[in-house]
Amino acid sequence: MTNKSKYYTLQGYDLRSFKETIYHDRSTNNADTKTIQAKQQLYELIGEDQLIWCSCSKPTLLTTNLGQFLHEIKIDYRDKVFVIDTFLWSHILGYDESYILNEDLDILKYKAMKSNQDYDESLRKLTDSFLKKIPPRDKIWSSVLKAKVTKSSDQTLIKFPFHFSSITNVVEITKDKLRYKL
Repeated sequence: MTNKSKYYTLQGYDLRSFKETIYHDRSTNNADTKTIQAKQQLYELIGEDQLIWCSCSKPTLLTTNLGQFLHEIKIDYRDKVFVIDTFLWSHILGYDESYILNEDLDILKYKAMKSNQDYDESLRKLTDSFLKKIPPRDKIWSSVLKAKVTKSSDQTLIKFPFHFSSITNVVEITKDKLRYKL
């Protein structure tokens, strides 16, 4: 785990008082059936489905998030926690085969700039090499889980209800909050 102490999750309910079963078909992030099916397959892989998805950075809030709750959570690893490689997860969801997270692309651009080669040629070679890290379709599922958070783009799944982790802040999303960008 990185030294990051704050994680964020956007939920349709306030986790401080929510004591029910999590129904993933009511999730705030069920944009399409491919996402729903991928999440179901992930839950089968790890043997848990009562999980809260968290990220290292605050999500971009949209008007569709009005009435939802942004939670800040301090994760304690004594709770059952899984780390997701967001780059591989994006490819499981069917993103373009050349998709690279901004975090990784910035590193590749910096390396290309520092190389002694033509920038565009260097960036193409670095990008091609980076994309070769994507496991074949039949092996990608065994690689999507990581031992620890190593990038700010990594996502964490925490078993809910949790016992050692703590909610440090909750904000209900309102029009005013959207305007002032939490």
